[in-house]
Amino acid sequence: MQAPPRTPIRRRPPGVLVAGLVAGLLWLAAGCRTPPPAALAPPTPPEPYLRVARDTNGTTFLQVALRRFTPPRRGQPELWLAGVAHLGTPEYYQELQTFLDATPLVLYEGIGGNRPEFREERDHSDSLQGSLAHALGLKFQLEAIHYNRPNFTNSDVTLEQLRDLLRPAATNGTANASAEEPEQFKQLVGLMDGSSLFGALARGMVSLVRTSPRLKAAVKVMLVEVLGTAGNELDQAGGLPASWRHLMQVLIDERNKVVVADVRAATNARRPVKSVAVFYGAGHMIDLERRLQAELGFRPVTNRWLTAFSVNPQDSGLSKFELGMVRQMVRRQLEALRPAGSTNAP
Repeated sequence: MQAPPRTPIRRRPPGVLVAGLVAGLLWLAAGCRTPPPAALAPPTPPEPYLRVARDTNGTTFLQVALRRFTPPRRGQPELWLAGVAHLGTPEYYQELQTFLDATPLVLYEGIGGNRPEFREERDHSDSLQGSLAHALGLKFQLEAIHYNRPNFTNSDVTLEQLRDLLRPAATNGTANASAEEPEQFKQLVGLMDGSSLFGALARGMVSLVRTSPRLKAAVKVMLVEVLGTAGNELDQAGGLPASWRHLMQVLIDERNKVVVADVRAATNARRPVKSVAVFYGAGHMIDLERRLQAELGFRPVTNRWLTAFSVNPQDSGLSKFELGMVRQMVRRQLEALRPAGSTNAP
């Protein structure tokens, strides 16, 4: 019996086999998780994370965005940039807490927040921000948000790193840092705990605000107007003295680098979580979004707006004339802080 004819074997060129083998090894090295990324959409200019809203009754609202981003590759976690106002109503922080507790990984802001005591429930009424919040009938973020959650991970510089970043270079031309305590670091700490001259003056003003509903309304209006207008890009205040511009650059740029590194690690994890939230002050978010789009390929898709607090000046006895004076003063101060040559109106 004659054997059936054999089908000729089509041999592939060696180059094709080698290319396929290399591609397979690269896929295995990547964890066998994701296909090569598709072409990314071009980065989009970040939109504000803080905005001012008004209703027909004269109430003014400060609103903060939670922004969702899609990852560059399938199988990687979606990302939320959860901007936060450091002062707000209990309802605002409860809504934030519910959102954060439902997110598998929360990278949170807090200089020195890697210490165990940072996650403990504490009374912040003696701090400048805490006393201001109480004077305005609001809550301070560090009192209202519970950080002792297993899904919360600190993503910030330590106090020692901040001190080194602000330390002036030695004057002898070497790369060694000066042994002196950085003056900006001392000023920042003094401002926050109220021990500096400015901090003491601010505490006196807070005590005065506590006694007057009209002053409470005026300060709330100022906060809404300042944060809603200039709070989106704190590092762009060109009218600040050079030393304070450097401080703002460190507080924004250097800390955002830590966040980007932590997001990259979470994105490339062998078993990534489904969702990551970056829980930071809203003033960080414009710069942070630019970095995450350019360096990691995330793209924004949706916004969710939360109201931090509101104020109705008329209900507090603030006249239209007084309200106009407050807003005019804010506009002048914001204009003075804008970089030279800027034509953007506040």
